[in-house]
Parts: sequence; structure tokens; C-alpha cells
Amino acid sequence: MSNTHLPPALQDMIAKAMATIASKDPAWLAACETIKWEINPNLRRVLGQAWYGYNKIEISGPFYNEGRGLAVYDTVTHELAHFIAYKVYKCKGHGMMWKYVHKNLGGDAKRCATVEKTGYVPKRNVITRVILEKGGKEYKITVGRWNRQRYSIEAVGYKYLRTIKIEGEREITLHSAKEVAKAACTSVFLDANLNVIGRMVDGKMTP
Repeated sequence: MSNTHLPPALQDMIAKAMATIASKDPAWLAACETIKWEINPNLRRVLGQAWYGYNKIEISGPFYNEGRGLAVYDTVTHELAHFIAYKVYKCKGHGMMWKYVHKNLGGDAKRCATVEKTGYVPKRNVITRVILEKGGKEYKITVGRWNRQRYSIEAVGYKYLRTIKIEGEREITLHSAKEVAKAACTSVFLDANLNVIGRMVDGKMTP
């Protein structure tokens, strides 16, 4: 594992985490010893990210520059625990196996780090969601999934209600089903900045 392009402080954290892993279980070490590490200056919504398919872990550049040492180390072990849980126990996400591994690596086994602990505010507190309805219940999906799979989602009986932006505990409606109906559309398509980039009118996309 060669990560000589990384800052020395981060290299030391990775080496410390790998030493802990080696002392726990040879299978854990095998799951992590070839991981490539990067600092991603554009990773702003999360502190770190594990890419199983690319065998890579990214650390947020803004977080690394602003975060405290212990918080960065906790993120290093957080992402390594994802690889171990996935490669050794076939578990994704922040379930019981991830928590077990992270605690054994000295972590707190919490999905999200606090502002007090990290000294950094990730931009994930602003989330966009499409709200659907089926059988009197509401469901939330991502805007991206709605744009990609709208036809199959509607085909199984889900109805579009509104698109919202979530800021903390506030929900701000951006587009609603009433607006769509008023514009004689069956749906709206949004870009990453929440702008309407197209409407479906009579089966055809229009600006």
C-alpha cells in the first residue's frame, strides 16, 4: 500500500489504524492492505467515502483542512470499518457488523460525526427529495432517482406529490404536483442545483 502523496499526518493515521487492524484479525488486514487513499477537495457533503469497486477511500479535503486530528482519525477508522464489514462479513452500510468493527478499531460506531467533535460543518444538511404517495403513505426518494426511474416508479402505483429541500428540520417545497398539473405536465426534471431543466407535456420533453 503506497500512499506517499498524502500529507504525513494522514499517513501516520492510516499506519496507526492498520497496525490496530493487524492486531485484531488477519482477515481484516487482508481486506484493507491494498486500499488506495485520496484527499478529495470536492468532497463536501460527507467527511469520507469508501469506494468498494475502486478499492479506494476518499477523505474530504475541506474537512481534513478544518477538522481536528482525532476527528480525522475517527473518519479513517470509520471508512476502514466499511471495507472490513463489506469484504469480510458481506455487510454494507452502518449496520451491526460495521459498528462492531468500528468499535474494535477505537471508533465511536456513530454514523455521523458531530460539529463539536470535528470542527467542520458538512453540507449534507441540505438534502433534496422527491415525495411520493402510495396507499395513503408518503415516501422519499432522491431527485436523481426520480429523474432516472420516473416511469418505472409511476408504473407500480407511486404518485408524485412534491419536491422538497431539507435544511436541518425544515422542509421547503420547491415544486408540487399542483404546479405540475397546472403546467399540463406529468412530471418535472431537476438538475443538481434544483432548477427545472425540463417538463413532460403530452409525452414530450419541453424546456
